[in-house]
Amino acid sequence: MNPDYILKHNAELVVYNNQLYQVKVELVPFPECSAKTKLAIASALEDDQPGQLGLDILNIDDENDRIEQYAFCKFGGWDNQADIKKDGTLVPEYFDCPRRPTCPKEAQKFLCGVFWINETTFLTPREIQYIKLTADDLPDKQIAERMCISISTVASHRKHIQRKLNVPTKIGITRFALERGIITPV
Repeated sequence: MNPDYILKHNAELVVYNNQLYQVKVELVPFPECSAKTKLAIASALEDDQPGQLGLDILNIDDENDRIEQYAFCKFGGWDNQADIKKDGTLVPEYFDCPRRPTCPKEAQKFLCGVFWINETTFLTPREIQYIKLTADDLPDKQIAERMCISISTVASHRKHIQRKLNVPTKIGITRFALERGIITPV
């Protein structure tokens, strides 16, 4: 779901436990986030040595700036999953970062989130690229050309993704991508 859509309409109705609820959404700028949220992110950063190295590569020294940039890189996508669970654990996510074209590749290697399917399985950026091309209804030959890989590698990507998502078809891959916000309806 696109945050602009929810902000514009500011009403989402959902059925949960056989009851109807309205979800209210408010975007809060990061500097105004709760101390609990910032503490959870700071704790995750403290445990993430590669993430710290990525921030060093970006020459970010100020502790608050490091926490915000880390959160931007690891949790900035919009999906249907909570970034911070009730138990305080954080779930990094992959998203099409608007800063990626200008971000140093070395920093990306340590900071760019991956798209987590569950607590142990994730999609790589190349698998996300494949999913988006599949969702555009491109045949394998065109997907191979756009990704600069062979058709057999395209088939291999599809099989790996289908196994990870536990879906039997390209339609299942596309449905997952829609439900999890990897792609958005036109």
